[in-house]
Amino acid sequence: MEIPISLSKLVINSKQTDGVNYSCDVPLITSPLSYAEFRERFLKLNKPCILDDWATADWRCRKEWTTNDNLPNLCFLKENFGSAVVPVADCSKVAFYSHPKQEVSVADYIDYWKEYIGKGHASCQPCLYLKDWHFTRDFPSYKAYTTPEYFSSDWLNEFWDKKLDRNDDYRFVYMGPKGSWTPFHADVFKSYSWSANICGRKKWVLVPPGQEEHLRDRHGNITCDLFSADLMDKMLFPNNPEEAERVEVIQESGQIIFVPSGWHHQVWNLIDTISLNHNWLNGFNVDVMWASLQASLLEVEHELADLKDMDSWPQQCQVVLQAYSGIDYAEYYRFLYAIAITRLVLLERHAEQMSCCNCSNSRVSLDTATDQCLSDKVACSEAITSACDASVGSRIEAEVSSQKSVSVGILKNKAGDNEGLAPTCQERDNEQSPILRFSHILFDLWMVYHHMKLLLDSKEFQQLDVSELPSAPSEAMSKMAEALLKFYCSDCFSML
Repeated sequence: MEIPISLSKLVINSKQTDGVNYSCDVPLITSPLSYAEFRERFLKLNKPCILDDWATADWRCRKEWTTNDNLPNLCFLKENFGSAVVPVADCSKVAFYSHPKQEVSVADYIDYWKEYIGKGHASCQPCLYLKDWHFTRDFPSYKAYTTPEYFSSDWLNEFWDKKLDRNDDYRFVYMGPKGSWTPFHADVFKSYSWSANICGRKKWVLVPPGQEEHLRDRHGNITCDLFSADLMDKMLFPNNPEEAERVEVIQESGQIIFVPSGWHHQVWNLIDTISLNHNWLNGFNVDVMWASLQASLLEVEHELADLKDMDSWPQQCQVVLQAYSGIDYAEYYRFLYAIAITRLVLLERHAEQMSCCNCSNSRVSLDTATDQCLSDKVACSEAITSACDASVGSRIEAEVSSQKSVSVGILKNKAGDNEGLAPTCQERDNEQSPILRFSHILFDLWMVYHHMKLLLDSKEFQQLDVSELPSAPSEAMSKMAEALLKFYCSDCFSML
């Protein structure tokens, strides 16, 4: 397939000296920034950006997986990982809006890749793309990289790492020759993703949430190729696909791109390329996951409407939802519950440091003068400048539904910003398992409580058999409520 590059539309990253280049639609972060900055500029606004190669400079894989010419070190990869069996997609074929896959050994794929390069990436051969390789699962002792702190609050992989019934995760390695590509799609569960080029060069086309509606055909299916000639057929694509907003960007070797929730994208390897990718969720985009899950269930219920009179129809809809989306309402409950339990344990460690200030509403005061929490929605706001010992810092604000926001005010140490994620000990040898600071732990629990309440209030969940869940929903809610009421006044808590 010829790689479509329109120079008139292409956004080329240009390095600046001020740390962040905002002259492009996708900012290039040329020097490290704080977690708080990243949260405010990108996580909360759900906007893409690129971290320059400083973010990957110390990674082992950038040294061992590449040659002195910054090309894929195919001999090293074959020698050290050749026995692994991996999925390989045929980019020359499209079936059901994706590329058909087969499983081969890494050694066999490397042999193919060498031959493909030797023949000048000839179009007479199939263009095969090794993708979705669970490398950290297959080689847990090989410390290939360290997740940047901006992405380390990762509920999705935290949950998956704890699952005893499946040895799985959402951490992947991609390897492919010039011309290999990934069809137009949004990521699983409408999650965030980050993708790092170990070597090579990619072209990304990003489409903001909602704009993909222009790219549906008359049957309601979204195109898998933004440059397909079929998009010119107004009978087949009647929703004016040319009006869909898009951002095109080139990702260079060593750079990491942050793809926000719900942004559809299509990606091409402009030269031989190796990359890493994580899908991830946290308190800033769990609302998008919940909305996506609800929308998927509505689609399933529509398709099964003819069977609605059967006694087990709600349960059958959940079975199909699990097969269709990879998660059902019971599994979503388990996901939230797992995050809640971890945060409850972490909060318990802070319990001995709790004391009361002399304002009229409940609040937290840590004798270590680190993170403290106080609602900005209640009468004790006057205590911020009078009775409180710590200075006022920034606040975490998260969109908890399309109709409502909840703001959590954060009091911080006078010494500086304490809201970031600390460096961590590692559950997996090459994965950060974040030890969260107090304010972030509390924020996570707040968001889990809110979204579990939304789930439990839904009629679809109330129709399910909850006997096999890890904890009775009412008990789980009570545990979270008891913990949160230690840190929030009753008026603030009632907002949940």
